[in-house]
Amino acid sequence: LRVAVAQICQSMGWDSLHKSTHDLLTDVMQKYMEEIAKSAHAYCQLYCHTEPNLDDLGLAFSDTGVLLNELEDYVTQVDQVHFFHQLPRFPKPKACLLHHPCNGEIAERAEYYHEHLPPLI
Repeated sequence: LRVAVAQICQSMGWDSLHKSTHDLLTDVMQKYMEEIAKSAHAYCQLYCHTEPNLDDLGLAFSDTGVLLNELEDYVTQVDQVHFFHQLPRFPKPKACLLHHPCNGEIAERAEYYHEHLPPLI
């Protein structure tokens, strides 16, 4: 969240930011996002949804004073600031620990033993 706040400040034309100001803006952003999420969750429960949808988010935005046309103007007019560092892939790929049968073993198997089953040891 700290990186997102810094990128927003950079896109608004700020060249530098004190740590205390950055911490304060990050806290405000976190509280604001929590308020929007709680409001969207409340609307989700009110309308018997299992997960919030865009309608719930729109109602949450109206509760918190976010005007959709202003949000759209911000998105279209402000240039995107790319992240400085390369992001790691998530989740990190793991090595497969399954012992896949080789072609020779598949040819030697009985007909009733399917290919997707593990090798016969």
